[in-house]
Amino acid sequence: MKSIYVIVLLLLITTSPVVFSQKGKPPRTKASAATTKLSKKTPTIKDEAYEEAVRHWERYYTKCGDSYYLDLGRSWGICEYRSVSIVNRELQLTEADKLNGVEREVLSHFDAKAERCYTNDWSQWHDAARVSVGLIKKSGNWSEEGVPLGLIPIMALKSTKISCSEVPSWAISPDLLTNRAAALKVRGVERYNAAVQSSDDDATRTARIEAAKSDFKHATEAANKAAELIKKEPAATNPNDQRKQKANKYAALKVRAEAYHLFVTKVDPTQADAGIAAFEDYIAVEIDPAKKSKAELDLAQMLLDAGANNKAYTQYQKILGEKPDDLDANLGAGLALYFTDDKAKYKDAANYLQKFVDRAPDTHRSKNDAKDILAKLKDAENQSVFQIPTRFRLKDQGISMGSTWSRLDSTTWVEDNPDGHSYRFRVVEHARVEGIQGTVVRRNPDSLDIFIPDMNSGSVLVKFRAQGNSQWKPLREMVDVESK
Repeated sequence: MKSIYVIVLLLLITTSPVVFSQKGKPPRTKASAATTKLSKKTPTIKDEAYEEAVRHWERYYTKCGDSYYLDLGRSWGICEYRSVSIVNRELQLTEADKLNGVEREVLSHFDAKAERCYTNDWSQWHDAARVSVGLIKKSGNWSEEGVPLGLIPIMALKSTKISCSEVPSWAISPDLLTNRAAALKVRGVERYNAAVQSSDDDATRTARIEAAKSDFKHATEAANKAAELIKKEPAATNPNDQRKQKANKYAALKVRAEAYHLFVTKVDPTQADAGIAAFEDYIAVEIDPAKKSKAELDLAQMLLDAGANNKAYTQYQKILGEKPDDLDANLGAGLALYFTDDKAKYKDAANYLQKFVDRAPDTHRSKNDAKDILAKLKDAENQSVFQIPTRFRLKDQGISMGSTWSRLDSTTWVEDNPDGHSYRFRVVEHARVEGIQGTVVRRNPDSLDIFIPDMNSGSVLVKFRAQGNSQWKPLREMVDVESK
């Protein structure tokens, strides 16, 4: 049995170790959490020797994404291995083996197609030599027969294998970085939602939200690194490698766009332009029409949530140029214009929102909010046309000081009297009273009506009428009139 080790004796001196993957495993098309366990290829006939070989090599190597890593210390650095297969060869037992209680003996080969190592920089990819180990089953138990050929450097330099979390970012393959970004993104969302919905005190809730923000930041960093590495990769020539490269690029750019959406809206709105670039990269490789449309809306929503209203409006305009009846784009365009606080844009904002309200089902979660904003826009338009005051004071009469009136919103006025009493009035209508344009407000429960003239009506006389009386009577004149 010992003679099997002389076949590759030079490996003890000349080769670096390899790690392995299972052939036949389809390339990942979606980002998922990295695993430190080897994926097991199920043989046609179940063979415990194969399973034992896999468990054996898990003692040394760590699978992170589609790559495998070993930390070989200062001399070799961290080495990465790709496209490796595992093959077991059954050895014939001698009579002496049987007498010694040996039940089975196999020689396991691990054939890596490529390897590279990092010290100060990555080496070129080069062919990796075969590494072999003997495994025997004796008295029902499997054990390693001697030291794996080619692995003496490992045993001398490091006794425990590296974990994925210990692999520095510069040594990680793009697909693993994508997986890391996706995992951080998911964890950040879970942390953020749990924090905002919790009943913790403010300090604890803030700390939990900051932890979520840290995840969003690190997810974006990992996704950026993955995209950067993918763009530097030489184009694959093998059809299978081309499909895998395309799938990895798609996953990386998709996860990066999603990470930026969270980072820009929850952490740093000043990174909106970087978020735009990330979304545009993803949209360029998305071939599914429905997913592409969703990404375009997500980009616009990211900008809207980040307060980049003009940029959001530009993005919504692009969508409406192709789909003028898109409900979400009409809603977003209206909100973007409204949030600019530019009154010159209010009319266009109202048009977009009105189109949304007219066509959106009542079950749409934003319909009621859109109606409320429309009411405010119409009130602002009325104020501009009719010049409705926002604040005034009734003129003093002798020792009787006048009350102060303030318009809280499009439906409510408040009267504050010098004696400290306050009364609320609701807007009934904008009407013409005795030839003067103004606003009629009513106090409940006594139904006292007050008429407030517009600032450009030519009158400053406030009038009133009691419940059940249709005739208006003069109250006092307005002074210190304001309109904001």
